[in-house]
Amino acid sequence: MKNAPSILNVLYSTLTAKYWKKRPESHEIIVLALLLVFMSYKMMHTGWVPLLDWATLTIHEAGHPIIGMLLGNRMMVYGGSLFQLIFPLVFVWHFARQDQALGYCFAISWEASSLHALGRYVADARAQELPLVGNGDRIHDWNEILGRWNLLDYDRLLGGWLYVLCWMLMACCFFMLWNLWRALGDAGE
Repeated sequence: MKNAPSILNVLYSTLTAKYWKKRPESHEIIVLALLLVFMSYKMMHTGWVPLLDWATLTIHEAGHPIIGMLLGNRMMVYGGSLFQLIFPLVFVWHFARQDQALGYCFAISWEASSLHALGRYVADARAQELPLVGNGDRIHDWNEILGRWNLLDYDRLLGGWLYVLCWMLMACCFFMLWNLWRALGDAGE
């Protein structure tokens, strides 16, 4: 284990074109770059990425009863956020194993979008202004979670850190696309 690479080294190596054996075509890189620009715009201006955030919300809501059945009612409140963060990471892992650079990049951007949505939710823990899904017995997950840990006063700070992590991942995606684009020029020489 002494020579095992750190998670940051592995992440950095996947962002370089040398890591990927199957190289995407130029038009594929352009399409994904435009999609990432659209996602970034929507996250900055509306806080909601159509289709992707609907899928994330569905996964979030599915996580509550699944974790509740597996670990009990007290843990159910954590299930939504856990599923919301783990699900895109499963795709990151899958696309890395399949040597699909653009799928990997998109899955990282999905994780970023998920972190952005989660950051909004965490930051709203005290104000509770966001609309919630469910019937009349709705509870705000993060009001409950942060209240349990006596961290409710830090909701905006914690949400802000999730935003920072979101934008760091989005920057990684653009860096990866830039490296893949440059590799196309290097291959043509």
